[in-house]
Amino acid sequence: MGVKGVLEVHLLDARGLKSSDLLSKMDPFVILQYKTEQGKSRVLREGGTKPTWNERFTFPAEYTASDHKQKLVLKIMDNNRFTAADFAGAATIFVGDLMDFGAELGIAEMPAQRYNVVLADGTYYGDVRVGVTFRRTEEVS
Repeated sequence: MGVKGVLEVHLLDARGLKSSDLLSKMDPFVILQYKTEQGKSRVLREGGTKPTWNERFTFPAEYTASDHKQKLVLKIMDNNRFTAADFAGAATIFVGDLMDFGAELGIAEMPAQRYNVVLADGTYYGDVRVGVTFRRTEEVS
């Protein structure tokens, strides 16, 4: 038995990001991924290492009691005008427990909190502030 619902993500801001730009401020944006669904924040021109997005995203979600390892991945990127965007780090938020509570109660919320940003080499550099809510919409068998 499982439930269907909506995973709501409130992307607030970041601080202490590692900039790859030497001559200008970074132009950060975030790619959010939940299972096969993706969302993308707006690019903050000259947003620097302390960007503020204050954007909301929703993802359709399904949850079964045996699926506690569900996660939301946020990839922070630095937009470049003439070349591919640079990877500036990622944060992973495990949402299985949140969805378990939401499945039982109808809604569950993780208030906005800071999550470490991990660079490609596995080191931590800065953080991103995100709140997550799961709302149950229907039960499925």
